[in-house]
Amino acid sequence: LIGEWKYEVPMAPEGYNNGILVLEEKEGKLAGFVKLADGNKIELKNITYAESVLKCGLYLEYDYISIKAKIEGKKLDGTVDTPEGEMKITGEKIK
Repeated sequence: LIGEWKYEVPMAPEGYNNGILVLEEKEGKLAGFVKLADGNKIELKNITYAESVLKCGLYLEYDYISIKAKIEGKKLDGTVDTPEGEMKITGEKIK
């Protein structure tokens, strides 16, 4: 789980539709951020991982976006809950 995951959300607006999800451990807790294509970083909130399911969220502009994804090996597959509705997220571990 710890490392870098390249992700895609094809239905998301340009600039947010792909990037890198970086997960790390800080003081025994999961922490991380999303690195967007333009280099901006957005901190992840409320990160949990149980039974192969990663849950977290982040603030994009003024909206809270929640992510729920199943992790199987080096693959990530799930949904992103946004004000525009639910969108599919897929990803692959790159580091």
